[in-house]
Amino acid sequence: MPSTITVKLEPSGRWSVSLRVNDTRDLRLKPTKKQVGIDLGITSLLTTSDGEKVVNPKNLQKLHKKLRVAQKSLDRKPDKKSNNYHKTRLKVARIHAKIKDSRGDYTHKLTTQRS
Repeated sequence: MPSTITVKLEPSGRWSVSLRVNDTRDLRLKPTKKQVGIDLGITSLLTTSDGEKVVNPKNLQKLHKKLRVAQKSLDRKPDKKSNNYHKTRLKVARIHAKIKDSRGDYTHKLTTQRS
């Protein structure tokens, strides 16, 4: 049975629901002897102490270009109460949501992959 339910409307027009459930199961991870250092960088997303490099995702460049164009279009709208301003604001918010989702998906795949 959930103890807390949170419902949100994001700026992009999407709804999200968050449930908090009190669980009594023991979910401890098994201890391991392996240690690895991680260096977050600019040219590559991360580099491990084992020498493995993970490159930055390339799909974000196209989304950033779309975002730049959409934000310029939004900036040109003179009346903040107009319908066109509202539509363009939603377009910018949707592009931001796509970038957020893309980054989250990439990091999730990276952190859950089996080696």
